Amino acid sequence: MKLVIDLTNKCNLKCKHCGNANELINDKDIDFIPILQNFPFKISKVDLMGGEPLLYYKTDYLLQYLNENKIPFSIITNGQFDESFAKKILLDSLTSISISIDGLREENDFIRGIGSFEKVRFFIGYLLKNRNEKETQIGINFVVNRLNFRKIHLIIKELLVLEIDYINLNQIFELGNAIGNKEILIDDDEYLDALELICKNFKEEVCTQKISFELTNPILVEYLNIKYHLNLQSEFDYCDAARQTLYIDNQGNIYPCRNYKCKLQFDNLLADMNKSSKYLLELECGKMIEPYCNDCRFVDECYTCPLSYNKKYVLCQEIEKRLANYYDSYKEKFVKWSKEVFHIELEDKIVIVNPSTEANYILDKNVKIIFDNLKKEVSLYELSKKCGMDYYEVVDMIISLRDKGVFEIYGTEKNNL
Repeated sequence: MKLVIDLTNKCNLKCKHCGNANELINDKDIDFIPILQNFPFKISKVDLMGGEPLLYYKTDYLLQYLNENKIPFSIITNGQFDESFAKKILLDSLTSISISIDGLREENDFIRGIGSFEKVRFFIGYLLKNRNEKETQIGINFVVNRLNFRKIHLIIKELLVLEIDYINLNQIFELGNAIGNKEILIDDDEYLDALELICKNFKEEVCTQKISFELTNPILVEYLNIKYHLNLQSEFDYCDAARQTLYIDNQGNIYPCRNYKCKLQFDNLLADMNKSSKYLLELECGKMIEPYCNDCRFVDECYTCPLSYNKKYVLCQEIEKRLANYYDSYKEKFVKWSKEVFHIELEDKIVIVNPSTEANYILDKNVKIIFDNLKKEVSLYELSKKCGMDYYEVVDMIISLRDKGVFEIYGTEKNNL
């Protein structure tokens, strides 16, 4: 069982986009160790959050307890602390520590307060200096907003100089303080611009997940893979609330998750979890699908939270427009076989062999007509007309096989051959 714990509602910053702002009250924090000691299930991991978790009044004792009992834990912090804090949290059971940064000095200090960037830069330095053989992952949580999205590639380049292990990108949402600071909000179109800048400039880091963002939208994954020749895998999410995960607030109240404020009784936890899980599963099964999504080929691979009305399809519409525009740019380009492959035409299929990669591709007889029309120079648009096939279907297949080394796509001038 994984536990997500808001240790405290106290915070030493007033960030303009804080989604927890409405929850930041000065209630007295409690001792979590008795809860963990008496927890009825084995604890697999603990995510420590806040407020600012390092302001929790018993941080030292709690972290030592987790470490002594070999319970893996992670921390999300704003990093406004000195070297003494870095030393005491770098314990063997600390799997990762994510530090919140939203740009370089100008952007970050506007969002988080003057001087915050300098403090967090030193804190990251303390962590890197004191950690043991990179066993603890040290990274950055980065919120994409109107101040940073146009030059995000330049900002990320500078942040990578800090030699952190990862940068996790998140889209800003109209929650908490962001409701009153609408000037820093961005729309889906601008968020996609930021992701494309990242993929264009940091292909290796994106492919290795050193730079990461949410990949639960399969259309987004497909688009970025096609346009930037990436190998990202779609991450199918599901609701694990009250089954594999529980949320505990700073008063020790237990809930299925942060969004589902159905309080669970500690002395009746199993029965309450059963009831909450059933409700969430029924909600998930009966959730209405947007009409736009009904005919989507990814409808069974796309997850939305059962508790919220998710407008993910709006982002999908923008992605499909961009993909169509990208495919349109290939209409006057030509295609030819790669010099490294040979193909064997059989009665009902085509076998493509690439000796260099030791890969074989078997193509269905239904696309054999395409290859029959590739025996002379022809543009992709002309190819689709000759075959009597949808242009987007043809170019999608050609680009996919281009990325596997089967075809080469070139321009109209001879020196591009």
